Amino acid sequence: MKALLVVIAAAMIVATLVATFAPASLVDARLATATGGYVRVAEADGTLWRGRGVVGASDGRWRVPVAWSLDFAPLLRGTVSATLWSEATPEERSLLTVSQGRFVVESLDVTLPGAVLAVIDPAAGVATGGELRLRATSLELAPSSSSGTITADWSNARAQLGAFRIDLGTVTLRLASQNGGLGGPLANTGGDVNLDGSVTLRDRRLDAQLRVAPNANAPPGLRNALASLGPADARGAVAIRIGRALR
Repeated sequence: MKALLVVIAAAMIVATLVATFAPASLVDARLATATGGYVRVAEADGTLWRGRGVVGASDGRWRVPVAWSLDFAPLLRGTVSATLWSEATPEERSLLTVSQGRFVVESLDVTLPGAVLAVIDPAAGVATGGELRLRATSLELAPSSSSGTITADWSNARAQLGAFRIDLGTVTLRLASQNGGLGGPLANTGGDVNLDGSVTLRDRRLDAQLRVAPNANAPPGLRNALASLGPADARGAVAIRIGRALR
């Protein structure tokens, strides 16, 4: 028994040393696997436990400098607890916890380039711009049930469809607990179009039903650009449905 305890203790010491000095670049491999290779971590520095790097799209459309730290104790229970922040604004920190398919956000207030929205469907080929601010508190995402609230404000929002750029003004999304998932309205103010619809997150799936219609100030050619998204009615309005499983 004494020999067995010595072996176990030695194994734990080795595992701790390996984890302590594991390079931050290991985060890149895990993130690439989770996003199908679309999101990567470049310029990783530090260790797996406390490091920094540049998170961005593999095609270079967007890049966000991020620093992180992981707590060791929760790992003993099979839980990953991470604190994320930007070194430009270290006072604004986000605390995330992941455990057996359960994703919990205790606090989140982060501003990202609008181009990050392409991660929803990279194959669609729609380029997006502007600035996206995400805020959430007490948010829990799980396969069987999700709860909490999340707010997304997309300012100076724009989308590039081929050679045509559509000005969306400011787009706002509010999600709250709804039927075991999260759901809420999406709408915009300003821009070249009137946008409204709803979005739901449930059972690891994102579903959106949107309606986009050119307004009175829309530039010539916008109707044709919208028609590339789907059939348009007599007013040029196009109904868009998005359904995507989330990893």
